[in-house]
Amino acid sequence: MKLKSDSLPSFQPTILGSGRDKDQERSDLDRSRPDPKIVAAPPQSKKSSRRRYTIADKLRVLSMLDKAAHGEKGLILRREGLYYDSVKRWRKQIDKLQKTEQTMADKNKDESSHEIARLKKELSKTKRELEKAHSLIEIQKKVSLFLEQASRDLKAGESSS
Repeated sequence: MKLKSDSLPSFQPTILGSGRDKDQERSDLDRSRPDPKIVAAPPQSKKSSRRRYTIADKLRVLSMLDKAAHGEKGLILRREGLYYDSVKRWRKQIDKLQKTEQTMADKNKDESSHEIARLKKELSKTKRELEKAHSLIEIQKKVSLFLEQASRDLKAGESSS
């Protein structure tokens, strides 16, 4: 069966700038793009940020893991969105902080004990000086009494003679 060329629908590709109206070409292009009012593109962030845990959060999770039974630890990690390696790293950080605090406390304790020893030494020196001053005052009182007695005796001897 032979088809006549007259019976076929005519198909002519549309080439931009082929003589059609420029307004018609723009409207064809606009139809191929989604309407920006309907579809809004999500805002693109430069870089997604990691979640940062505070020391309080780390201690809270670590205490929950310490109290949890063996099978519950995985549940806690999944719920918190953590890996076990992160928890191990946190434990090391906490241990390091505690050792640093202990070292600082020991250093302060050493400084305090040195200060206490220095103050005790100064106190004992001051007590010895105070005892010497009391002894000198007692001697001065006795000398004063002796001189008063001798002065009275001289006056009494001169008046009786």
